[in-house]
Amino acid sequence: TDQADNKSSYSNYGFKTVNIFAPGGSAQTPAPLYQILSLYPSDEYGYEIGTSKSAPVVSGLIALIKSLYPSLSNLQLINRVLSTGDNLLSLTGYSQTCNRVNGFNALSDETSPKICLDKHIPEDSSGYYYDFGVIDSEKKITFTIRSSGSANLYIGNVQLANGSVFKIIDDSCSGKSMAFGEECNITISAYSIGTGDVSDTFLIETNTIYGTINIQFRGTLNIEVPPDSGSGGGCTLNKNNGNTSLLPVLLMIFIFLIFKVIRRSIQTT
Repeated sequence: TDQADNKSSYSNYGFKTVNIFAPGGSAQTPAPLYQILSLYPSDEYGYEIGTSKSAPVVSGLIALIKSLYPSLSNLQLINRVLSTGDNLLSLTGYSQTCNRVNGFNALSDETSPKICLDKHIPEDSSGYYYDFGVIDSEKKITFTIRSSGSANLYIGNVQLANGSVFKIIDDSCSGKSMAFGEECNITISAYSIGTGDVSDTFLIETNTIYGTINIQFRGTLNIEVPPDSGSGGGCTLNKNNGNTSLLPVLLMIFIFLIFKVIRRSIQTT
């Protein structure tokens, strides 16, 4: 992570592949500002950035925990590091825990509920958001929520503020309590006739430090109103430039009646 607790531009990431983040410095700022003070082979210090700087933070922390709690198994050591990090929504979608290591927490038996989402939720001046992009047909997005803290994560109500374009069509999270590593899913459908930008607020009630998490859903509708076929129940007339499809039939009936009148007139005379 960088100095703002965001994923560094050079960092690897993945909701299923990366366990936890650690400080690695920023590539966007001049040295030595926001870089990691590192030991060089020549017994000197220098400033560096990279995952090779963040990895030793994690391994060194495990060594410290082992020295303080020598009876812990390897799995217990790992879970202690993963579950006691600082929970950051800026890391949603980037790791299995959405946590950045915190050595003090890991050494002091910190316990708190934490949340992780499989989709990255950026933040701007309006708050956290998720962009559905262009909605030109029904679009379904499933969000996975994972418990990533040492205390159980509780999900209360999950709802949309409006619910006109975006709708919750599946929810296994509401009212659920989850231990570390457990997951639930929420599927959102986006669809409506029309064009233009649309938005709604997705609310997830939690027992974490974030309380109720507000995520603005955004998208751009591009679904034209289908042309009216004129079909319905019963007999209908399909209009085309003011003419009806029955006109040829009516004309034939009229000619037939005229022919019949003329024939009868000839027979009478």
